[in-house]
Amino acid sequence: MDGTTPALQTPRAAQALTLAALVLSLGVPLMPQVIYPLLISSFYLIAVLTLGLCREEIKSVFGRLARRSNEPPIIPKDFYVVMLMVAVEIAVPTYLLAAKPSEENLVVSFQIEEPSAHNVHVDYIFRNLGKDTALVQALALLEIAALSQTEDTLAFCDQVTPMTLMIVQSGAGFMGPGAQVGDASFRQSLYFPKEITVEGGPVNLKTPLEVDGTKTKTVSATFQLDPNHTKDTDTLVICPVISSLDVNNIAVAAVCRGAATQVSMGTFFNQKTSRSFQQFRLLPHSTKPTCPIAE
Repeated sequence: MDGTTPALQTPRAAQALTLAALVLSLGVPLMPQVIYPLLISSFYLIAVLTLGLCREEIKSVFGRLARRSNEPPIIPKDFYVVMLMVAVEIAVPTYLLAAKPSEENLVVSFQIEEPSAHNVHVDYIFRNLGKDTALVQALALLEIAALSQTEDTLAFCDQVTPMTLMIVQSGAGFMGPGAQVGDASFRQSLYFPKEITVEGGPVNLKTPLEVDGTKTKTVSATFQLDPNHTKDTDTLVICPVISSLDVNNIAVAAVCRGAATQVSMGTFFNQKTSRSFQQFRLLPHSTKPTCPIAE
């Protein structure tokens, strides 16, 4: 015995599993998406088995690091290749989960009564075009009072940024619904419904509202506006805001086009009201805070 520590050998089974994972990962682009759940499970299982088979090598590496040993390495080179493939075995299913097309498909359209200086009534018509139940977490209304120099005043709803939405939400949270944010020529407020009904019955959204797969559900909400908000402006724009939950239980708020009315000295000109009659997609979630048009 020369007193040196014998080099460990990467288990043959771990090498075989690594090779199997490599071949499997190369074939992923050619495989149908229906077997992705099986692939995901297979990769995670291979990663766990490989780590289990290489536990002695892993203990040796961490032991040397803990001792800050200057001893020459005793880990075989192929062990590092195996560990690299373990990373691949974890990364591939993560990619598959991210790349898997969402089966969620929730769209919404609106019927908006003529806005008045005090109230606005909105019917939300949710259509679940997917098979699974979709969840609506919250409803709100973004009010924009502005001096407008454009004919397409509904476009103001499309210009909401994540920062703007966060600011008006914070304003509503700290100062109460309807707190105005902005300057004299462009002010925004967020309101919450004073009443919500579903099929004629009052509801609250303390728990998410369910829209069953392939079904339609109409939700009515009434918002009480502050009549002083239109002072010194000529345009009132209302943008429905909807927070929905996806399959990963992540909530995202989206701002949709609603209705715009011209104002003069606090008087609403009904004949000049413009409305959006489009359908907007809520699920799957968009990367933008505004509602994409459902095609």
